[in-house]
Amino acid sequence: MAFLRVLLSANLLLAAIVGFAQPSGQRLRQLSPAWIDMGGTVGHANLADAAVMQIVQSEFSMVALENEFKPAAIHPSPNTYNWADADFIVNFAQANGQKVHAHVLLYPAFDEYHFFKDLSGSALVEAVNTHIDAVAGRYKGKIHVWDVVNEATSWNWSTLQAAVWKSGPFAKYYASSAFGPTFLAKVFNRAHAADPDAKLIYNDNVHDQFNSSGLETVYGLVKQIIADGGHIDGVGLQCHYAIDQQPGIARLEEYIEKFQALGLDVYFTEIDVDMKGSTDFAGQAAIYRTLLDLALRKGVKAFITWGVYDGYSWLNDTTWGSGPNSNPLLFDDNRAPKLAYYAVQERLAQEVPDPTVQPSSGSNRLSNLSARAVAGYEGDALFAGWVTRGGAAKRFLVRAWGPTLAAPPFNLNAPAKVKMSVYRSGQDLPIAVNTGWDESEGAEIAEATAKVGASPFASGSKDAAVLIMVEPDVGYTVKIEPNGGPAGVVVAEIWDAALDQPARLVNLSARAKVGASDADALFAGFVGVGDGHQRTLVRGMGPGLRQFGVGNALPDSMLEIFNMDAQSLGINDDWNRPDNGLQKKSLSDLNGAFAVPLDSRDACIIARRPLSGGLVGTSAIVRGKRGSTGVAIVEVYESP
Repeated sequence: MAFLRVLLSANLLLAAIVGFAQPSGQRLRQLSPAWIDMGGTVGHANLADAAVMQIVQSEFSMVALENEFKPAAIHPSPNTYNWADADFIVNFAQANGQKVHAHVLLYPAFDEYHFFKDLSGSALVEAVNTHIDAVAGRYKGKIHVWDVVNEATSWNWSTLQAAVWKSGPFAKYYASSAFGPTFLAKVFNRAHAADPDAKLIYNDNVHDQFNSSGLETVYGLVKQIIADGGHIDGVGLQCHYAIDQQPGIARLEEYIEKFQALGLDVYFTEIDVDMKGSTDFAGQAAIYRTLLDLALRKGVKAFITWGVYDGYSWLNDTTWGSGPNSNPLLFDDNRAPKLAYYAVQERLAQEVPDPTVQPSSGSNRLSNLSARAVAGYEGDALFAGWVTRGGAAKRFLVRAWGPTLAAPPFNLNAPAKVKMSVYRSGQDLPIAVNTGWDESEGAEIAEATAKVGASPFASGSKDAAVLIMVEPDVGYTVKIEPNGGPAGVVVAEIWDAALDQPARLVNLSARAKVGASDADALFAGFVGVGDGHQRTLVRGMGPGLRQFGVGNALPDSMLEIFNMDAQSLGINDDWNRPDNGLQKKSLSDLNGAFAVPLDSRDACIIARRPLSGGLVGTSAIVRGKRGSTGVAIVEVYESP
C-alpha cells in the first residue's frame, strides 16, 4: 500500500500498465466547461485499485470522498483522529490539479456509529465545535466544497415523505441551550471560521422522482439557515435514481431556480442509477444524459457520481440497493466505460452556452454608486468615477460624507470637514468644488436628495454635495479628502438624478489605499432599478494598476460581494482561476473594461441579480490578500 501511494501521488500510474479499457475521445474533465466540475467519489477500498485511481485522475476535475471525512471514520473517539485516507485523497487531488468535495462534517443520522450519540447539552456542543475546528482546520485552503451537514431532514421511509428537520436524530442538537433553534446556522458559521475560502453547502436526498415533499423541505431548511445568519453557499442535491424511477426534471428545475434565487449554488451529488438487474443500459444512459443536460442548462456547479465503477457501490449491499446487479455507475465491473459514460461524454462535447453569464433582461439600469474608505490627501484621497452612455447630457447628484459619519449612529473616525472636487476627463482643473453642501444651491440639492432617495445631510454640516450636468461617453471623477485635519473615513455617492432620461450609467468605480482588515478595506455599493435581471461585472483591481504607472498598487486583491441582507454572493481571489467561470479570456471582451494579464492577482465576479420591478443593492469589498496593502480600485460595469 505504501509503495502504491507513492506511485499515485507521483502521478506515475499509466493505463497501459494496469491494462483497463480506455474510453475513446476526450476525457470528461477536458470536455466540461470551466463553470461545472465532473466528479467521482472515492472510498478507502479504491485506494489500492490502480485502475480505478487512473480513471479518477484522468476523468474528473473534482474528487469527492465517500466515508473518509464522516465523523465516525475520521474522529471515532474524542481524542482519536484517523487522517491517513483523507490526507492521501486530498494530496492525490492536489497533485493532479483536481478540486476536493469533502463529505461530511456533521451527519447526525449516523451518530449511532459515533461517540456523539452518548453526548448532549454543553458536552455535545463542545464536541461538535472541536470536531469542526480540527477537521476543517486541518484541511484549510485545500477543500473547494464542504458538505457541512448531511441529511438533516427526517424521513418516513415507508412513504418517502420528508418531515421537519428539527425531529429525528437532530432533535437533541436543537434542544441544547448552547445551540438552540439556530443550530444549523451556528454549525455553518463555525465551519466558515475554520476554512473561510471553502464553499459550504447543505447536502440531502430529495426523492423528487416520487413527487414527495423532499425538495420543499430542503428549501425551507436552507431558507431558515439563511434567515438565522448562517454562512451557506449552496445546496447539494443527491441524485440516487433507478431504472424504474426516473428523475422529475420539471420539479428539479423549479427548485434549482428557487435555490439560485436565494443566492445559492446548486450541486448534483451522489449520482447513481440502480439497474435492479435490468439490462436496459441505454435507458440508464438516457437518465444520466438528461440529468447532465439539466445541470448544464441551469448552471449547476458539479455533477458527481457516487462511486467510480459498478464493482464498488453502496447499492451492491441489499440494505441500500438491489445488490450485485445494481450496476449503477459510468464504468462497469471491469473498469470499462459503459453507454452511460458515452452519453455523458457526448453531451459535454456539444456546444454549451454558459448559463452563469446570461445577459441582462427587462428594463433595468444602474442608478447609484457609493464608496467608503479612509481618505487622506492628494494620492491618498478617495476617488470615484462614472461614465454614462446614450441620450443627451443629464443631471447627477454627487455627495461626500465626512462629518455626518463622526456623529451617531455611525460614530466613525471621520474628518470634521471634507473637500470634494469633481473633474471631467481630459481637464486638469475641477469643474466643481464644494466644502459644505448647503453653502450654495442648498434647496435644490435637498430636493434632488429627496428625489433619489438618499439620506439627507443636516443643515450646516460640512459634508459636501453638488449637482452637475454629465455628458454621455465622457468620464467624470470625484476626489474626496479632509478639509484640514487628519485622514479619516469618508463616503462618496454618485446618484443618477434623472432616471427617466435615456442616458444610463455603464461604469462606476472607486479608488483608495486599502489594507487587509475591514477597517482598511475599500467598500463600494451599487443599486440597480427596474425589472428583469441585471448583469454586472465587478472587479477588485490592484496588480492590474501597475500597467498605468501606479507604483504602490495593491499586490494581491480579494473581492467579495453581498446582497442587501449582508449575505455573501461570491468571493474571488485571482480572476482567472478555473472555478471563476471566466473561461480565461480578456475581460475587455465583456464590457469594454481594460484588459489585465491572465496571471494577474486581480479579482473579478460576474453578478446577475433579479430586480423584480424594484431596486436591488449590492455591496463589494476589496481587501489586501495575505496582509498586503496598496492602492486598489473597485469597478462595476453594466453588462449587455
